[in-house]
Amino acid sequence: MQESFAVNDNTIYDDKRLKGMSGIDVRAKLIITFGTSIAAIAISSIYAQIVLLAASLIYAFYMRKPKVMALTYLFVVFIMAVAAGSLFIINMFVNFMEGRSYFALAVPFMRMVTMINVLLPLAFTTNIQSILTALKSFNLPLFIYIPVAVMIRFIPAFISDIKQIIESLATRGIEVSFISFFKSPLLMGRYLFMPLLFRSLRASEELGVAAELKGIGLSDKVRPYKSLNFTAYDMFLVICFICIIVTSFMVQIHIEVPESLRSLHR
Repeated sequence: MQESFAVNDNTIYDDKRLKGMSGIDVRAKLIITFGTSIAAIAISSIYAQIVLLAASLIYAFYMRKPKVMALTYLFVVFIMAVAAGSLFIINMFVNFMEGRSYFALAVPFMRMVTMINVLLPLAFTTNIQSILTALKSFNLPLFIYIPVAVMIRFIPAFISDIKQIIESLATRGIEVSFISFFKSPLLMGRYLFMPLLFRSLRASEELGVAAELKGIGLSDKVRPYKSLNFTAYDMFLVICFICIIVTSFMVQIHIEVPESLRSLHR
């Protein structure tokens, strides 16, 4: 039990820095995630996107999960390769790019990477109950904050399901690798994606049961198991990202992009 209501703000500030990303208040992470994502969509200058991307990358590395970052960026590179290959095939029949370089895909993919960088810390360092409590504290309706919480928690749950499926295939002597996908893509797709489909269906049922057991939507007087604590350190991080977003917009307004890079804008 807390002995006193007097709390030393400096102690909380230092404690949150030692805990890393998991010590940051969920509301601060949500504000940073949604604010940065909206700014990434609104900004079109490649210089401003670089500023936003660099800040989000530092924020993501603060999560201290290098394996998750590596796998995520490998997936992004794979998507970029598929997009470039698809455009190449389309251009064989129709001049879709109209003479522009394939580097015109840079800004759209920078937007995607920036959103991923701010979403991963929220998804991997926050439990579902804290996310629901934080979203509810913003006085959002039930039909908004439940889907948002589900989408945020989908990423770690999806990675966990993939790991379990790969481990179960390994016990049967089936190796899952890039080489096996190239050798027999249909068979590996059947081994991997079909179990993922059924696990997703089961997860939806488990989510409904969990929401009912937590009393979500039944009463506004239900108290959370753990209260949220928005401290000076959280406010400092939010202000830093607000300054970065403002700086990105100022870069877009005042720094002119050379003619050679104009095709990168979208």
